[in-house]
Amino acid sequence: NSSIVYDNSVVVGTNLHRGTRAKVRFESHLALNDEAATFHNVELDLRHYYRVNKGIYLAGRAFIGSYFGAAPKKYLLGGVDNWAFNSTETSNSDVNPLAFNTLFDNSDVLFHQFTNLRGYNYNTFQGRNVISLSGEIRFPINQLLNNSELKSNFLRNLQIIGFYDIGSAWDDLSPFQDQNNLNIEEINNEGSPFSAVINNFSNPWLQSTGFGIRTMLFGFYSRVDFSFPIRNFEVLDPKIQLSFGFDF
Repeated sequence: NSSIVYDNSVVVGTNLHRGTRAKVRFESHLALNDEAATFHNVELDLRHYYRVNKGIYLAGRAFIGSYFGAAPKKYLLGGVDNWAFNSTETSNSDVNPLAFNTLFDNSDVLFHQFTNLRGYNYNTFQGRNVISLSGEIRFPINQLLNNSELKSNFLRNLQIIGFYDIGSAWDDLSPFQDQNNLNIEEINNEGSPFSAVINNFSNPWLQSTGFGIRTMLFGFYSRVDFSFPIRNFEVLDPKIQLSFGFDF
């Protein structure tokens, strides 16, 4: 496991930064007695923070990752870190990589990685490769008010954000191609000598937009996101997600 890190960012408040952070990571898992179990992973995590003026900040993140080798693992796209009352998508694959049962070897669950995308369940998309882009505008209430001597811990850390997320996960055919893993499917009925590949015109990109609230609640830095998912060019029902910990 090796990493290259660049960081000139400075903390200017709770959940607020200025500057740039970047990390390139390479990880290799070699099986001593079974070469078929070997796999590798490479990732790029790039973040930039910009202060527009007092009380208005912009934050952006780009994440790209890929598994390769004889036994590549999966990225599970969707959901947020430390999501309370979370939900997991299980209908997009014959085998749910997060399921625990006696019918298949699920030891790979230790190596699958979650990738955040607000407005969706965990594992909405899955694949050996992933890309996600996030943009936020952050309004710390304490810095916006002229009188910033707020005594309430809740109000002193209160932050309103607006965001836009987009991402995709795939195995072989990338979402940048006209034909990709999400918009084509093969029909091959058992016992038939014929098969066909059809285009279902699905959009290989998941998107979401919305707003959120961040503050200290019962001693924990808490996040509430109100998201409007956009899937297959259609705006879906809004989704509320409660989670804990700082943003990217």
